[in-house]
Amino acid sequence: MTVLRSALLEREGFGHGFGTSRSIPGDFPVDVHILMQVHGERTVVLIQNPESRIQNPEEGQITHQRLPDEPFRFDEGDAMVSDIPGVSMGIRTADCLPLLIADRVRGTAAAVHCGWRSLALGLAGKAVRVMTGIMGSRVEHLVAVIGPSIGSCCYEVGEEVREAFPANQRKEGLFEQRGLRLYLDLASGVKTQLLTEGMAPETVDEIVGCTSCNPDLFWSWRARKEEGRMISYITVREPLS
Repeated sequence: MTVLRSALLEREGFGHGFGTSRSIPGDFPVDVHILMQVHGERTVVLIQNPESRIQNPEEGQITHQRLPDEPFRFDEGDAMVSDIPGVSMGIRTADCLPLLIADRVRGTAAAVHCGWRSLALGLAGKAVRVMTGIMGSRVEHLVAVIGPSIGSCCYEVGEEVREAFPANQRKEGLFEQRGLRLYLDLASGVKTQLLTEGMAPETVDEIVGCTSCNPDLFWSWRARKEEGRMISYITVREPLS
């Protein structure tokens, strides 16, 4: 097994994959555009006519770009969204959480990098709002898959991480106190943001796997200081007729 896939995205006809430490270049589209994460909330929107779209000021750092001429162009940001059929978007992770979102009717898609800083800034929810606000999606048409990341079993954080989240997000399930140690559940936080934006639970899939606990399948910077990174990608498809 070199790439993990979601039955939900396969059923909706989206090419995609969550890479592992066993992945090889042939597992991914040759023209995938991969983000260079900045651990914030910047969203790159790849569209053919950026002048035709109006930026929603509530979403903050959104950059409209025409499709680059060359693949493997590393744009700085933490989310990439596109409505151009055939375009593949990827992110690299080694403990942070990869999130793939797709519109099953329009065919548009997003690849989102959710580390704790991005999550505290609400990036998962903002990605949904970019899909509905800028890309014209309806929330009931969206599906999402939460990929493998460091799990709450291993992700020990400091009190400053909890304080970085808005008070209304520090709910039970996001953080767990075990004695004097505090642990963060990235997947729980991402799912909460998706549901808060109106997505139904049955439209959110999760591929379970802790990068720290599974050295035979995943790279982990936090657990083993490994330099390797997993690539997760999704390909925009044609809209339904």
